[in-house]
Amino acid sequence: MKKFLFKTMFLLVLLSLCVIYGMITAKDGTTTFQGQSEQKEQIQSSGSNTSVKTVNASAAQYEGPTLSERAERLENSRSVQPVTSIGQAMTGVMTNVIKTGVTITSTVVDNIVQAIL
Repeated sequence: MKKFLFKTMFLLVLLSLCVIYGMITAKDGTTTFQGQSEQKEQIQSSGSNTSVKTVNASAAQYEGPTLSERAERLENSRSVQPVTSIGQAMTGVMTNVIKTGVTITSTVVDNIVQAIL
């Protein structure tokens, strides 16, 4: 029984580390895909004063939608998507179910470990 418990715990830890490594790799891949890492390298390679001036000049030239226009578009998109409230309700239910399952599982594992030791 102890061997099974240790093997299971080892596999769980190993799989968790693999998932974390995959998440880090995916994050690095998305930042390079979006070109964010290249922008950081360019800013670091050039002088700090020039990069700030360049960023300020490009920000001054940008004429995008104002904050009120963005808020209006967001409200319109929320009113068009009724699925959002249903999704939030389902997410809340699933979160509670998962929390309950984790609590029960941890209690059972604690009892098993206490019984073994």
